[in-house]
Amino acid sequence: MLARRKPKDSYDLMFVALYNPGGVPAAARAVLNTPSAEYRPEPRIAVEAAMSLLSQPDGLAAGHFARQMQQAGDDEGEDALRQDASIGARKFLELLRAD
Repeated sequence: MLARRKPKDSYDLMFVALYNPGGVPAAARAVLNTPSAEYRPEPRIAVEAAMSLLSQPDGLAAGHFARQMQQAGDDEGEDALRQDASIGARKFLELLRAD
């Protein structure tokens, strides 16, 4: 999401965080348990930066998530979907930073 900057990347990240088995808490734990590689930034740092963008309901990333959800067949309004992304991202960040 941070490197490619494609609209679908915001959707993919937030969808997995919200709808994986275990929801946002399980997604945050998975990031915390992902080992670092010498040639890449620590996964936690990259995901924290991406989630910070998604946490802004009026931001571009939350808008990308909302529109991609609608294109995938979700019938909720854009504002509600933006809020879903924002609330989920803020919860994710809270859990990540509590570690």
